[in-house]
Amino acid sequence: MCSGVVTRPRMLGGFFYGLAVAGLSACASGGSALVESFQMLAVQAMSGEQASALPRAYNPKMRYLRAQLNNEPVALLVLGYVDTTPQGEVEVWYSANSEVLKLMDGRVLATQGLPLDWIGVRFDPRPTWPSLGSETPIFVRTHDELPSYRFGVREAVQTQAWSQTPATRWSPPSEIQGAKNLQWFKETARATGALGSAEVSWFARNSQSGDAVVVYSEQCLAPMLCLRLQRVPLEKDYP
Repeated sequence: MCSGVVTRPRMLGGFFYGLAVAGLSACASGGSALVESFQMLAVQAMSGEQASALPRAYNPKMRYLRAQLNNEPVALLVLGYVDTTPQGEVEVWYSANSEVLKLMDGRVLATQGLPLDWIGVRFDPRPTWPSLGSETPIFVRTHDELPSYRFGVREAVQTQAWSQTPATRWSPPSEIQGAKNLQWFKETARATGALGSAEVSWFARNSQSGDAVVVYSEQCLAPMLCLRLQRVPLEKDYP
């Protein structure tokens, strides 16, 4: 199991601003390709270029994730490595300026560098993606938060398959709305034993058998802290 050495970033009022990541080359099977992509993203960040599309120096050997926090500028992350854990495979994504995002089956498992970070996310039982018309499963999600130092935050989460492209917080990009064979899911999370409104997340997953993957999602870590994530290019996971 590989764990990159990542320094805690300074937040400068935006999503992806901070200190540099160390040890990236040690955490990827194609270390040189990752370093090249990381350097390319760092140059774009320094030049102020937004990652609204693929980078000019796109490396076809790498995988990218387009990320947006609330209404901040779009940023681009590189997949550093895939970690095998007892819960399942965890994708570890890096920004050019030290932010880290861990995903499992498209769901946020941990973050580093956001105004509010989730750490130590646990699922009971491990969630699955239901088929349309099947029973909607419910699981318990427990996580810790920094810098608020809230530990053991528990939420009951219900997953529901959706029959069409939904009206979400953001309007999904045209390549997502026009993609074929995407299955949408709605997840409703409510803190256990608490009053107040529930948080709704959306996921678009390709329906190809054997290699299905979440290609687009909108997930909220707090009522005023929401992420929009999209894998790019879609053709890499979604022919």
